[in-house]
Amino acid sequence: MTSQKFGGPWSLEKLKVVEEYLRPFCRALGSRFDLVYIDAFAGSGSFAFREAAAAPLLDEEEQIRSIDGSARVALSCSPRFSRLYFLEQKRKNIEALKQLAKEFPHHKIDILKGDANELLEDVCQKINWQSSRGVLFLDPFGNSVDWKTLDFVARKTKLDVWYLFPLSGVYRNVPGNFEKLTEDKRASVTRILGTPEWEDYFYRPALDEHKDLFPEHETGARRTANAAGILTYVSQRLSGLFPYVTEPRILLGPNNAPLYALYLALTNNSEKAIALAKRIARAD
Repeated sequence: MTSQKFGGPWSLEKLKVVEEYLRPFCRALGSRFDLVYIDAFAGSGSFAFREAAAAPLLDEEEQIRSIDGSARVALSCSPRFSRLYFLEQKRKNIEALKQLAKEFPHHKIDILKGDANELLEDVCQKINWQSSRGVLFLDPFGNSVDWKTLDFVARKTKLDVWYLFPLSGVYRNVPGNFEKLTEDKRASVTRILGTPEWEDYFYRPALDEHKDLFPEHETGARRTANAAGILTYVSQRLSGLFPYVTEPRILLGPNNAPLYALYLALTNNSEKAIALAKRIARAD
């Protein structure tokens, strides 16, 4: 199987967190419900990235590390998921997922090609949530998850949602100078956050040096929200949508720059469901 080449050590961290959740989730609920797993951006089932070598290597390929992706991790859970849905857009990845599925002939696997935001609603509407529980992994390529998708999932399903929020992607779309905020960037952030009100939270008017004499004289708005401020707003938005949301786990990239924020959000407001999620995720 051909591995996708992307990511870095942060990719291992997110995968470890999700894997450590899936296995006890299946053990806790497998005998009581039909369990579903939905991977909305499934990729190829594995990925590879170049590791920094501690010393020069003769063979450059030895620095490439191949890792099992979330799809294979979910397929390996025991007891198994009753049904698994892998959503993906790229034809090459679809073919790789089909090959992966052949390794698990006793699993019920649906591999669907298309936009995850559209496919996810169709998939969720077919599931009987009275008898089913599940996990949704939202690991988007860039700023791909629409807020309306999160809203649908929160209202219509019984899913535990792992959402890798694209913090650096949003940060790049909110320039320090408000005048440089293009319509494309504004639309992208609004689609992710579900409201244009983020502009009032992220930006504040900047007054010139004569503000004491002319307090109404503004020189233009500047972004006052740093990465932490952006996440505070994102957490508030998610907490208004889901009954329970964990504090985000920050995933760092090169130079320790924050790249992503990994959230666990529950659609089920049952006290037992929330208590179980806290225990499995080791969240307070």
